[in-house]
Amino acid sequence: MSRLSILLVIPLVGALVLASGPARAEVLTIESGADCKPAASDKLIRVTLKPDTSIGDVLKWAASMACQTFRIDAEHAARTVTLSTQVSMTFEQAKALLRATLAAAGLAIRLGKAGPEVAPDGKKPRYKAAVVPVDAAQLKLAPKLVATVVGPDVNRTSAAFRDAKGRQQVVALGDKVEGAVVLAVQTDRVYLRQGRGKAAKLGVVGFGPAGEVAAPVDTTIGGVDLRGAVKSLGERKWEITKKAAQIALQDYRATLRLLRISPEVRDEKVYGWKLTGFGADSLPARIGFRSGDILVAINGRATGDPDQVLAIYLTLKGAAKVVATVDRDGKKLDLEYQIR
Repeated sequence: MSRLSILLVIPLVGALVLASGPARAEVLTIESGADCKPAASDKLIRVTLKPDTSIGDVLKWAASMACQTFRIDAEHAARTVTLSTQVSMTFEQAKALLRATLAAAGLAIRLGKAGPEVAPDGKKPRYKAAVVPVDAAQLKLAPKLVATVVGPDVNRTSAAFRDAKGRQQVVALGDKVEGAVVLAVQTDRVYLRQGRGKAAKLGVVGFGPAGEVAAPVDTTIGGVDLRGAVKSLGERKWEITKKAAQIALQDYRATLRLLRISPEVRDEKVYGWKLTGFGADSLPARIGFRSGDILVAINGRATGDPDQVLAIYLTLKGAAKVVATVDRDGKKLDLEYQIR
């Protein structure tokens, strides 16, 4: 599976309208309603959340299920996660999945004076997610993969497995499933290591009947398959073919379907462009982006000024090197691309 260039982003930025205003630090109260009836402990619950769901919507689901009121800052409620599941589950299983969903967004439930509150958990992930090879083999496990939770930080992802007796286990990176260690979680698969040393096997399990991954992620832009157009040169560095760069620059409408871009406004000025709406196994993620990254500069030129965006776009057509600077959780990182 190929990665795609940072050049995907720039044509989209040039087409955006600065419509959003500065965020306010308000506290939201999410209520279940006066007529709410808690789900019975033996009743199976169907969890149906759209991809890239906001934490606020997740809590609305939880409030209706548990008849509970939650308080959360508006900023935290806007964080997004992707919960994928194809099965129904019990009330207790659903609650465990809720906790995993909040954890994927770096949040946790705590008991405050006015009841349950959702706030940053303050914990750093224990492990770093591994890079899942395109040609990873299919592994067989007795427990069946029934859910995945992917948030803006790939190191906070989780998955749920269920055995033949209906017992469900929610695991994070570094946890074990039937002796296999979880190395990475994507929206449709989990990457694991079975065994140790030379006998160790690396591979993936999916939602299929026997753990198969259903289908590969699309690698096309404008109908052109870009597999093999990008190769890694090390940490946060890639080499991209000129043909792939030209396609990404020319067909910006096709790239618009890969992610969402919105202005990040701070102190009533555009600080950068927030990238969301894509999962850990999507094309933007495979070139180093994470959902929630804020694109603040290209080749050292700030992207906050709309007049600068067009100027940057024009310089990229003949560029041999592109450096994208992103703000990730308050830390600025450079993603470097060689165009050859």
